[in-house]
Amino acid sequence: MSTKFSVVEGINADTNAKWSVSSRLDISSATEVAKGLNVNTNHIMCYSDSDCYFRFDLTSSNDQISANNDVIMPAGTLFTVRVPNGVAPEDGGSDETVYFHCKQVTSVSSKYMRLVEC
Repeated sequence: MSTKFSVVEGINADTNAKWSVSSRLDISSATEVAKGLNVNTNHIMCYSDSDCYFRFDLTSSNDQISANNDVIMPAGTLFTVRVPNGVAPEDGGSDETVYFHCKQVTSVSSKYMRLVEC
């Protein structure tokens, strides 16, 4: 279930955000990872050791990344992205979790994605 905000709360979503550090995601050797985000997460902050494709969707299964269509997050950059909570239906079901998918552009060993949910 997505969270509804008043106009004032919506404007201040960035400044009133919670700070929840996730365990780092192992993206070594072009392994795609999927991380289910909290329904109250408005945006995420990411830092990766390697250039990565990323996307949001409603499935936890891997192999969702499209090298032709998904956005690339540059390596070594603190990157903030708003979570598109509108992709989740608001019917109270278990399908309301939005998943963040990430995969290296070029396969390199021992690489990680660090992620903070805000």
